[in-house]
Amino acid sequence: MAYVPDLMRKSVYDANANLKVDVAEDADTVDGKHADEFALVGHEHSIEEVNLNGHLIPESDGAFDLGSELKRFRDGYFSGTIYAGDVEFKNGWRITEIDEDGKLMDGIRIVDGEGREVLRICRQGKGISILVR
Repeated sequence: MAYVPDLMRKSVYDANANLKVDVAEDADTVDGKHADEFALVGHEHSIEEVNLNGHLIPESDGAFDLGSELKRFRDGYFSGTIYAGDVEFKNGWRITEIDEDGKLMDGIRIVDGEGREVLRICRQGKGISILVR
C-alpha cells in the first residue's frame, strides 16, 4: 500500500490551546476550527454536567434566555442576591416595580393574572405607604 499523508486519511484532527494535536473523536473540527466557529445554527452537544470556574456572562445584554416555556430548569440554588425585573408566576400573578403608567417606581406592585393591582408598597415621604385593593 502506498503512503497516505494524514490529511488524506478519514480522521479529523483538533489543535488544542496547548498546541498539541489530538484526533477528534466526534468529528467536531474542520480545517482545525472547532465546529461552533462554522456551524452556528443547529449544532448541539449532549452534556451531562457543566462545572464552571468563573462567571457565566452573555455576549449581549437582555438577548438570551435560560430555559424556555416548555424546557424549564427544575430548581435553582443561589447564595447571593438575585437581580431581576418582574417576577411572574404560573398563575399569571406578577411582582413588578413598574407603575400603571409604565414608569419605574420606588416600591413594588403585586398584580393579579388579569393585570389588576392587588397590593402596592412604596416609599412616601419619610414613611412607607401600603395600598391593599
